[in-house]
Amino acid sequence: MKTKIMTLGAMLLMLTLSACREESDMLVSYNQNDVLVFGKANESFVEQFEVFWNGMNQNYAIWDCEENQYGLDWDEVHDRFLPLFEQLDQRDKDTDPVSDSEYQALIDSLAKPLHDGHFVVQFKNPHTGKALNCYPGKIRNASRDDYEVSQDFVPSLAAYVFNGTATDYQSGCTSQQHLAIMFGNTYDVNKDMIINPNYGLGYVVAQINELKAKQSPTSSQRTRLTQLQNLFAEWVLYKASVNNRAELIALYNYIVNKYQSLKVPGLILISSAFNEYGLGVQYALLNGDTPYFAFTNFFLTLYANPKYSNINQLTPGTEDYKQSVAIYNAWLSWLKKVQELKANGKLKGVIIDLRSNGGGMFADFGLVLGSLFQPGTDLQVGYQRFKRGPGRYDYSPLMPDVRPGIDILELLPNEPSVQNIQQQGITEPIVVLTNCMSVSMAEMTAMGAKAMPNARVIGKRTFGGLCGLTNNEYANYNYSGHIGIAGQTPVYCYTPTVATIQPDGKTILEGIGITPDIDVNYVVTPAGTDSQIDRALQYIQTGN
Repeated sequence: MKTKIMTLGAMLLMLTLSACREESDMLVSYNQNDVLVFGKANESFVEQFEVFWNGMNQNYAIWDCEENQYGLDWDEVHDRFLPLFEQLDQRDKDTDPVSDSEYQALIDSLAKPLHDGHFVVQFKNPHTGKALNCYPGKIRNASRDDYEVSQDFVPSLAAYVFNGTATDYQSGCTSQQHLAIMFGNTYDVNKDMIINPNYGLGYVVAQINELKAKQSPTSSQRTRLTQLQNLFAEWVLYKASVNNRAELIALYNYIVNKYQSLKVPGLILISSAFNEYGLGVQYALLNGDTPYFAFTNFFLTLYANPKYSNINQLTPGTEDYKQSVAIYNAWLSWLKKVQELKANGKLKGVIIDLRSNGGGMFADFGLVLGSLFQPGTDLQVGYQRFKRGPGRYDYSPLMPDVRPGIDILELLPNEPSVQNIQQQGITEPIVVLTNCMSVSMAEMTAMGAKAMPNARVIGKRTFGGLCGLTNNEYANYNYSGHIGIAGQTPVYCYTPTVATIQPDGKTILEGIGITPDIDVNYVVTPAGTDSQIDRALQYIQTGN
């Protein structure tokens, strides 16, 4: 009889445990700061875990990928981690508090197995009040061989300008990336010399050498030489003590203010006006027949499309305005050069450099890759799928992910020089450059290139975060998206709204990324050129 009672008790316990994670057919508003959802989680570790587990169970868009491709059992995760969070709740906040480092380690072990490349989770320690973050994608990619070199990477065309390979060089920047473009892409002073002689520190060095070479310098030239040398010396001296990007930006802005009378091209203040949507771009014509375009984020729409442009909201004459116009002009020059060379039968190829591009707006696809095939033609790059129910596997049917070609004349009606260009689809070789910090829309663009017969991806495998995200308003009709609100709720998850699926209709590349057609490591060659750009030019010239 005792055995029967124990067996019955064990069965009831099993039922109780499974009931905690039984899927609901009701939509819980995890996307709002709902006190019924998040209230208890302010004080309880277990409640934070339950919000996280149940919210992800309802909102996460790629459970089939986690289960089928990676073998993750979400129910097993619940049963394994729940006791660990229960143990934390049993500790006294005053006499035995849970430290941030201890809680961070638990959060990391909980979140790391999830493969969505955008996914970020934030738990607020109930004992200390500190918000702790885990970004599994960065942890996963940190072991890759090109991870370090890809951090804060900005391509340099300096050597190509020096040797005459690159002409018509233009750039613009409204973000902190401006610092990298003007003053080099690392904190290492010795690497700062790999920059353009017409801009920033490269200009300063070139001017110093030119003035020192003069046999009989004028008084004003001697004064200018001294000031340029002082600028360079201060930058090198103070940069040696810089420990982080905030200090570097402060040093840079100090230099800009102190030496503004020298009128160094590109030496402008980094503005806080573009903290969220700042952008850096570079355009050049390589070998006289290959237009090259690099940009740091997919925010071109805010500068190039008249319907959305923020340029009109800026004060003419200010540095913000000038740099916004410079971004627009660099993009337009690239676009016009592609069409001009195509119309004259002189186009050899096109390079789109998305290395360390952090992604951004979907609409930018049409301004870059979408501008290279004829208006009215569509490019299917794969499929998309939404989550349309609270059940873990309640997915919508697959929908074709179609990208249309843009009509340049319609987009730029006020550009007279564009009116004379008859846009044609580009059949010449197209190269998209990527590395392990190319993420989101950069990866979607690389995926689009894979679908084009004349395009190739060259460089290194991308980050592995292709699934699309939107803001929480879309939760009104999709059971997916953010969980909580960053900085407000005790649990917050940044999760995809749309699952992006490969042309085979099955494979999801989250946590993997786009594998290049031609794998090339990034190195600076003995001639100072970029090995990945060099390989792109080789492919365009030879087809190999």
